[in-house]
Amino acid sequence: MVDTFAWKKNADFFHNLGIREILPIQEYRRLLSVSDIVEKTPSQSIAELAEKATQINDFLRDVMGVIEHKRLYVLGSILFALEAPVFKMSYSQSNGDRDLAQLINQTVERKIDGANLRHRNLINDELRPVLLALGSTREKAHELYPNGPLLELVRLVDSSLLKFHRNRELDMMSYFFNVFLSYSTSGGSDLGIVLTPAHITKLFCDLSQVKASDKVLDICSGTGGFLTAAWKTVALSEAVNPEQKEYFRCNSLFGVESEQSLYTISALNMFINKDGGANLFYGDSFSLKDTISSLNCNIGFLNPPYSDKIYSEIAFVELLLDCLLPGGIGIAIIPVNSVSSRTKVHNNILETKKRILEKHNLIASIQMPINLFYPKGTETIVVVFKTGEPNSGSTWLARYDDGYELIRQRKARTPTHLAQDFHDNLIEAYNRRLETDFSFNKVLDYRDQWVYTVHEASDYSITQQDLQVVLNEYISYLYQNHYK
Repeated sequence: MVDTFAWKKNADFFHNLGIREILPIQEYRRLLSVSDIVEKTPSQSIAELAEKATQINDFLRDVMGVIEHKRLYVLGSILFALEAPVFKMSYSQSNGDRDLAQLINQTVERKIDGANLRHRNLINDELRPVLLALGSTREKAHELYPNGPLLELVRLVDSSLLKFHRNRELDMMSYFFNVFLSYSTSGGSDLGIVLTPAHITKLFCDLSQVKASDKVLDICSGTGGFLTAAWKTVALSEAVNPEQKEYFRCNSLFGVESEQSLYTISALNMFINKDGGANLFYGDSFSLKDTISSLNCNIGFLNPPYSDKIYSEIAFVELLLDCLLPGGIGIAIIPVNSVSSRTKVHNNILETKKRILEKHNLIASIQMPINLFYPKGTETIVVVFKTGEPNSGSTWLARYDDGYELIRQRKARTPTHLAQDFHDNLIEAYNRRLETDFSFNKVLDYRDQWVYTVHEASDYSITQQDLQVVLNEYISYLYQNHYK
């Protein structure tokens, strides 16, 4: 049996063609011809990635018996190891799964040690037992896969990885990782986080207009989604030269995470997306305030814990803003209830909002789609602040339709053909503070709820046509459900 790899000229990586026999030269030429590469729409690519993520998640759970978030350790480590040419060319020659598991662990440890990452021993200690245990899978699994289930898994990830990565589709790589996370950990909820969708992390970058000269901070980095999105924005910019990109990658991305498993996942995600990782801090953001304030970051992104019993979501927002340089931009996605005094978990929300507006200017509040965090039903808003200046003037309030549709059997929302237009329209309206059918300007203070629907001018009049539409829908409902 043989393995067949292809490495195109000027490409960063080679990929596995999945061919196990020697073919005529004409067949190789046909496989590598540009004419055979069919361009896919973002929606098609995302749907395929979601399908692959489901397949890999089911394999890890049902065949290899890997539990919960440890599936993320396995996937992230395999993706990370596959970027090492020596591993990629030699893994199929391993003498059984036990040797392959050791090879994965050794490759990952070597790459992490070489990255000069803070707390790298913590990450290696977290990954090592999980990776080595892959060499001791159940006997039934070996009956199904005589060459070893781990080898089958690595080959599966290999083929999924390179298909998208060979065309420099960096955003697809991050999406693959995040979609897999949503399947393996119920959207991250069992890790104590609410996973931020990839198109929302991109929205943050466009709202803040991230540049190579900026320094970006996330005080609740979770899986590293915001930091990788900031890196991709700069990495894919044609206006930035390679030296500037490398400097930004190594010196301008900072994250803080207090949960050990999330810190490990965040480091893996950043490594896979090539955005360094040496500037990840392990610990409580409030305890590290002096340290992160000294980083001199001017852009901050935040998706705080939504169920913290000690600190409210708005308290995390205040901390982020206070840690940024004056004149910076801080953006957070938070529950609607976090800016309402009605919440019963924390009773000092008004005082916190008052302090924030005494120090920082609320530029915008954008209401997000209801199903954004499906299957969670949390209603959220994105708040945008300019730091270091008291609140003044009006705030731009908007309602955002992201153009995504919910496909329940895939456990995901996928973009329609309108998604990009809706995104572009929102960014243009925000940049010019336009009043549209989805936005307006209004003066707000700390006693107000910073939510679009609370302040929009609603028309409650009912026409004859409105009544007819409701009646038609009701009659259709009766027929469809066989009511007499």
